[in-house]
Amino acid sequence: MAYQNILVCLDSENEPTFHAYNEAISFARNESATLYLCSIINTKAYGAMSRYDKNLVPQVKQMATDYLSHLHQKATTAGVNAKLIVDTGLPVQKIVKSVVPRYNIDLIIHGATGGNKIEKALEGSISKGLIKKSQVDCLVVKPRDIKAGVKYA
Repeated sequence: MAYQNILVCLDSENEPTFHAYNEAISFARNESATLYLCSIINTKAYGAMSRYDKNLVPQVKQMATDYLSHLHQKATTAGVNAKLIVDTGLPVQKIVKSVVPRYNIDLIIHGATGGNKIEKALEGSISKGLIKKSQVDCLVVKPRDIKAGVKYA
């Protein structure tokens, strides 16, 4: 099966995001597919703070846009047709119900973040949610070589 529209979920400058991004570049190049670089800002995570600082979520959204723009340039230099998606909402629901149908996504690539028990209890596992709720293929990329203190991408 040839993939035409690949979505890579990127949330920060961390190792799982770096590995997912690199896998997505490889897939998109090999499949001659369009690569959508996506970041969904979880507004629920900023709930209480954003009531006091109305600029908080827009600032986080701008930081995500800047980061994805950097990755977009790298993807384009690598010969991949890449596009940006930056939005707000609950990541799994937004991706499955809005992004996938709007952009005709046929493969979702996401990094396995691991996280501790508290993080998983508060956020849930986005990878697990995507696998469970998505109607398209999902690829969860685990980091292969861990290097402490390295800033990726």
